Amino acid sequence: MLVGRLVFGGVALLFALINAEPASACYNQQFVGVWENPEAAGGDIVRVEIAQDCQFDANGNWSAKAETIWKIRAWSRCRPRDCTWGRTLGRKDGSGPLTAIFETFSATRLLELDASGNHLDVRYTINYRNARQKDVAGAVRLMRVD
Repeated sequence: MLVGRLVFGGVALLFALINAEPASACYNQQFVGVWENPEAAGGDIVRVEIAQDCQFDANGNWSAKAETIWKIRAWSRCRPRDCTWGRTLGRKDGSGPLTAIFETFSATRLLELDASGNHLDVRYTINYRNARQKDVAGAVRLMRVD
C-alpha cells in the first residue's frame, strides 16, 4: 500500500513538473514599468506605473490558468504637484488591453492600456459624479522611463 502511494505520488509530481510552465512565462515585461507623458497639460494623464505579481501553486509552479495580479497607479497633471488617482488592480483577458478602473471621490476613471515597445497607448473615460461636470474620453501615448 505504501509503495503504491509513493509510486503514484512520484508519477503525479513528474506529471506536474513536465506540464508546469517556467515562472518566466508569467511575467509580461511589455506592460511592467513606469510610463510618463512629457507633453501633459493640465488634467492630462501624466504618469502610469504598472507592476505584476504572478501567483504560484503550492509547489512553486506557474501555469497559464493561474491568476496574475496587475497593480496599477496613475496620476494626472495638477499644480503645484500631480494628482494621484490612487492604486487599483488591473485585468488582462487574452490578447485584449490591460484595463483598470479607478474609483475616486469625484469620478470613475477607466483606462485601457496597450503597450508596444517603449510606448503605452492609453484610452481613458472619466465619468464625473457631479452632474454639472461633463464626462471626458480621450487617448494619450506615454513613454517608458524606467
